[in-house]
Amino acid sequence: MRSFLLGIVLLLVSQSASADPCIGSIPETVRRLLVQRFPEERLPVATDTEEQDRQLEAKTGRQCLLVTLADFNADGQADWALLMPSKKGGGYRLVAVVSQGKGHMVSSLLTWNGPYENMRLSVAPPGFHHHTDSYAFAPEQGAVASLRTRRNGFYFGEEEGAASAYFLTTKGWIFVREID
Repeated sequence: MRSFLLGIVLLLVSQSASADPCIGSIPETVRRLLVQRFPEERLPVATDTEEQDRQLEAKTGRQCLLVTLADFNADGQADWALLMPSKKGGGYRLVAVVSQGKGHMVSSLLTWNGPYENMRLSVAPPGFHHHTDSYAFAPEQGAVASLRTRRNGFYFGEEEGAASAYFLTTKGWIFVREID
């Protein structure tokens, strides 16, 4: 019975991919992997964000604010960062999917019970990234005060609010609270 229900969910996800720019930006194999791995969350859709924010971003060519695409491990293959809303409402999971040969490494980076409508993901370029001067650095799991990198990462944060830059290193994912 469980495999039957999973099959129906995968079919619905597959059918809706062409209709939604967020789902459509994630390959079918990655969508299936995420649906199976995170049954409490769902794939993001464009309407998960505020309409006025979508309209502003559409001027730059971005159709989906909750998925970003870059090469996080510098292997020449596409990787994804996405925000997966909770199926129960009022929460989300931040996920990174990194291509590795013919497979994918999936990392759950953060779960939160707050709203996601004003959240954004975008590419963080290589270079020097340092903690915001707006408040003192407080050590926490995965946080660093500064980082110089040759790899792309991604920004995650609120529209007109705080954002962190996430990067994949040899020690795993780290982040810098860079924008306030």
